[in-house]
Amino acid sequence: MNTESIIYAYGVNVCDLKRSMPMVAVGQSLNTLLSGDVLRINTCSQKAASMLSDYCSSVGHTLLQHVEIDNDVTLYVRKN
Repeated sequence: MNTESIIYAYGVNVCDLKRSMPMVAVGQSLNTLLSGDVLRINTCSQKAASMLSDYCSSVGHTLLQHVEIDNDVTLYVRKN
């Protein structure tokens, strides 16, 4: 899937957040979306990206795409 073809409803940047705060920010963002909407998550850490991907799937959302460019990671998650 080409990232240019992904239409997302909202984007959140969690690069500067520490510890569990990226999950809190993503959770709050997902709570504002409707079922089927896509959230774009930007992070600067592969560890945070992995943690967020696991979190989203564990609460029932779908990871559409995981894109890494240098140290920047973008996740596209569909809210179920």
